[in-house]
Amino acid sequence: MKELDKPDIYVDSKSRTTRIEEKSNVPKAITKISSLFARKGWDAGLQYHVPPMDKQHYYFALIPPRPSFPQDMTSEERALMDKHSVYFRQHFNLGKLLLYGPVMAPDGAFGLGILEFADEAEARRFGENDPSVRGGLNRFEVYPMQVAAACAKS
Repeated sequence: MKELDKPDIYVDSKSRTTRIEEKSNVPKAITKISSLFARKGWDAGLQYHVPPMDKQHYYFALIPPRPSFPQDMTSEERALMDKHSVYFRQHFNLGKLLLYGPVMAPDGAFGLGILEFADEAEARRFGENDPSVRGGLNRFEVYPMQVAAACAKS
């Protein structure tokens, strides 16, 4: 095999296939290799090695103390919710919280999040460490889930 610029991208000149080891390099590599193959008149039949998934997904519900909570929270409750927002944003930025936000259900609003952690114990620790839970304001529920498909907003 002939090694390209990155040690995780290889071209097999006999079968004219490409193996990409790290997903972080895939978009750049696809463009680079596809254009190389096109210039040579080769078929860019790319093959991917996807490592096994070591993370699990969890549905997270943050349950407020009352259905009218978003409309009538006190200043003390607002302060805890501000800390909650910072906590969620930090975990979102770390890639542990894939999406989150309030759900305005007819029976009362609640918070929703989709988590990505190694196991359920870690997902539960995330909920237990939420400042609004630690402060006794909210409670939470966590359930394992399977993500069948996802699409990020652009």
